[in-house]
Amino acid sequence: MHIALLTLPGNFHAQKWARALQAAGAQVSIYSFEDTQLPDVRCVQLRARVRRRGRYHFLSYWWGGADLRRQLLADGIDVVHALHLTPFGIWGMHSGFRLLVAGALGADVLEYVPQAPAVAYGATRAQAGWLRALKRAWFGRQVRTVVHKARLVTADNRVLQLALQQHMGVSPQKLRLLPWGVADAIRKPDTGRVPAVFQHLGIPPGQRLILAPRGATAFYQADTILEAFARFLSQGTSPEHTCVLMSAGYAAAPPLAAQAEFLARQYPGRMVWVPAQLDAEDMGALWTQADVCISAPLYDGYSATVAEARVAGAVLLVNDIPAYRELLQPDVHARFVVPFSAENLTQWLQDTLAHLPAWQARLQPANRAWAAQHADMQPSAEAFLAWCAELVGNRM
Repeated sequence: MHIALLTLPGNFHAQKWARALQAAGAQVSIYSFEDTQLPDVRCVQLRARVRRRGRYHFLSYWWGGADLRRQLLADGIDVVHALHLTPFGIWGMHSGFRLLVAGALGADVLEYVPQAPAVAYGATRAQAGWLRALKRAWFGRQVRTVVHKARLVTADNRVLQLALQQHMGVSPQKLRLLPWGVADAIRKPDTGRVPAVFQHLGIPPGQRLILAPRGATAFYQADTILEAFARFLSQGTSPEHTCVLMSAGYAAAPPLAAQAEFLARQYPGRMVWVPAQLDAEDMGALWTQADVCISAPLYDGYSATVAEARVAGAVLLVNDIPAYRELLQPDVHARFVVPFSAENLTQWLQDTLAHLPAWQARLQPANRAWAAQHADMQPSAEAFLAWCAELVGNRM
């Protein structure tokens, strides 16, 4: 079976899913407007007919359906799997390809449910006003159209699954829960890479890590995390720990990047800012040195960062959102920082490090039990291919 993934080939999550599908026996091709090539996954770059300042944008997907369809048919694709409902689900929908599987991931749905404005678009967090409301309403309609035209819709956690049913009207008969698990490079890390990765990032040998891997944007509350890092570092305690803020491939907000760079200069070796996305092998090496992981998006679906931290045995400090309540029990799998403020985060971080062996002994057994059952991606990939085979069979 030949599966077309509509996604960005440079995206770490797309790469691990493509490789899992290949390991399960599928032929996989990634379609995008990017020129990124992978050594082990076929990547097809299409030319964006609509551009702005030489770059593709949303209308490139909107008007690019016919070109995509021609390429899909030429390549003998059986099933199209769009990772993210927008823009890739919209691109797949406009291709007219009959067997479209739409993959919902976090903001795809939660940005358009009724409670989203109060949760995500407070005045201190994002642009408000009529333009934001208009864009949200328009994109919300497009997302609803995609999920209704798709033959199958996948959601990476139950919060999304419920939102798709209640707010998007998706029939339970065509809705599937599809958690992605953790990449093999994270589950089976190469510790021999640690010295080279530390040297590349400017981390002194032997340091233990406090990772904030989610992205330097207000959505991930990097402003609060950076303020907590500044308070923590100013106290001079736990000198064996280095704070690491990562972009995770997302475009960093300039003020937050500047703040991270300032702290890195002020506390060399104890504060590290990573503006570029690391590959899975280097991230696997970093996780082996992590004692604490901080993850606090304003909303989320299945959190790859949280899953990776659980596999690594890092103590999780998280905010209180529905997806984390689904995935984690407070003080069993993670510590919930409530309310999630810089002052509270600093105090909880200090307390965690002051009693680190006790917190590790308390949280790691439950997280290891979860990892043994859920971290492997292959069962999800095999289930997905079985669903696709059913779709293809029904087409005949």
